[in-house]
Amino acid sequence: QEARRRRMAAVGAMSTARRERLKENIKVNDVLNSVKIEKYYGLAARSLAAAEERYARVLGRGETRKEDGWERALARYQELDECYVFWRRFARLAIEVIPSHNYYRSPSTSRERKRLESQQASALGALEKIVATMDRDEAAIDEERARRQAALEKLEAERREAERKERARREAILAAEAERQRRDESEARRAVEI
Repeated sequence: QEARRRRMAAVGAMSTARRERLKENIKVNDVLNSVKIEKYYGLAARSLAAAEERYARVLGRGETRKEDGWERALARYQELDECYVFWRRFARLAIEVIPSHNYYRSPSTSRERKRLESQQASALGALEKIVATMDRDEAAIDEERARRQAALEKLEAERREAERKERARREAILAAEAERQRRDESEARRAVEI
């Protein structure tokens, strides 16, 4: 469990800020024992269905790769965020909320409990893949942003260099003109002296 947590922390380093922004959308209230546990199981089932549907749409088309590029990363940004939110909601319900209900160990809901427990591992696996994809996407977007920034800086440096060369050219023309004018005046004085 600890090794998995450390691996997730390393995996999620690039997308930490993005996932922090999504935390508000993940909130699931703590359990109310006055609410029937069946309602919580129903909520978990709906969350899982939404998570699986988005997962299939976003990541079900095959494994994502770093080579996918920033265009694809931007195209799936919103859907991947939604996918993450639904999986996190389901995981919170399955791992924290429902097990804290007073009737969780009730024999009458043992089938739902066993199903929920069997789905916990797949939820964590899906979250790992989603976070890894978010990391690759953030890296691709950051790389493109850096590339564009470098291109802008290069253009700006070229513009400044062109301006510097133009100023130097104008100054050389003015200096040459001033020198020519000084020579003309000097020749005119000599001509007057003769």
